[in-house]
Amino acid sequence: MSEFYAAAAAIVENEDGEILMVQEAKDHIHKKWDLPGGGWEDNESVIDCVKREVLEETGYSIDLTGFLGVYKGESMEDGTEVIAFMFTGKPKKKETQELEEDILQEKWFTPEEILDLDLRKDNRKEMIERYQKEETGSLDLLWNNLNLLDSE
Repeated sequence: MSEFYAAAAAIVENEDGEILMVQEAKDHIHKKWDLPGGGWEDNESVIDCVKREVLEETGYSIDLTGFLGVYKGESMEDGTEVIAFMFTGKPKKKETQELEEDILQEKWFTPEEILDLDLRKDNRKEMIERYQKEETGSLDLLWNNLNLLDSE
């Protein structure tokens, strides 16, 4: 049986068309930029996971607006397979200024500015391009019967 790491992340866009990014503090990806997101915890829906991770890494609570897809990759830290659920969202409000300890800063960028950033992985550009082309799906694409959605 193979082991993998499950995660969720979001492309969060504000009313000015800017996308929320985080700058990493971890040694193996120090100062690289990424979309906010992270590991899926036990007894948590994927929706709860992405909302929690965005809040912890940026201080923003969000409303989810769509589902971009499931991405498969490899951890840059230890090579473990990663399955990541990618969402789209809008910020509701800034809840806290305190960020998770493995984040240096959060910042809004235009999609064009993101192309010039030192990104954690190049596929982030592809994700943002798909988002800009409105290649997102409804949150209903997720399987309610598998408890991936929360019970709001």
